[in-house]
Amino acid sequence: MAFKMYGKTPMMKRLIGKQHNLPEHLQAKIESSPATQKQDNNNLEMKRQNKIADIDSKLETLEERRFNEEITQEQYNKAIKALRVEEKQVKKPL
Repeated sequence: MAFKMYGKTPMMKRLIGKQHNLPEHLQAKIESSPATQKQDNNNLEMKRQNKIADIDSKLETLEERRFNEEITQEQYNKAIKALRVEEKQVKKPL
């Protein structure tokens, strides 16, 4: 039977135990490893996706309010323009 590694790989783990006692240059190398950078990129992408979802929900709410005539067309246009600008900034490639 082949060996299968479950859970986190060694590259995915953060500094643990007495690794904080390592010399600064070794800690810096560990923190700047490709695995750590990939995790940071994944976190940025998750935040970006959350912002996009927030903007989409704001757009939907705004459209519902306009449909129910809770706001005027002018207010709607002003708010939609601001949301579209924000959406463009968030959807720019990293």
